[in-house]
Amino acid sequence: TSEAKKFTIGRADYTCAGPTEPTERYIGTAYPEGGNATASGIGSEKVNGNFAWYTNSECTELASGTFDTIGSKTLYWKFTPASNETNYVTTAKTGSITFNVSLNASTISIKDNYADKTYNGSAVADPTAEQIEKTGSTGAVTFEYFNDNEGTVGASLGSTAPTNAGDYWVKATVAADSTHGSA
Repeated sequence: TSEAKKFTIGRADYTCAGPTEPTERYIGTAYPEGGNATASGIGSEKVNGNFAWYTNSECTELASGTFDTIGSKTLYWKFTPASNETNYVTTAKTGSITFNVSLNASTISIKDNYADKTYNGSAVADPTAEQIEKTGSTGAVTFEYFNDNEGTVGASLGSTAPTNAGDYWVKATVAADSTHGSA
């Protein structure tokens, strides 16, 4: 007589390289979100599971909110296979990504409605708010005047608007604020 012999096919391990997140972030942008994800099993078979971001290496404090400090910020990720996964171990895989956090970009320009004037002995007026187009920073706006279009050293007239007849150029600058850089 022959007796049946029990044997077990054990669950295989899987690999999870982690997310492919862009590492450049800006002040005020939201932390990346988790959700459904896949990892790789035998022969690139998909292992379904859940993906989450954390603020600590133990992966116990879920990351929520926004990047709020300039510089490097490390977030930790954890992939947990679905509970109904039958061919692969259900042990979570973890890792980290360091993000480079910087200020958001600002822009500023002087609109075409900043018009020429005729010599009258008075300095030209700085552009008004209606004559400026800016995005980003709410910082102070300053103007620098030049006697050439290149803004070369020695050509700057500083912040003093010109009075005499001639060709001049004006450049607007906006200072950085807490979330946006200068421009």
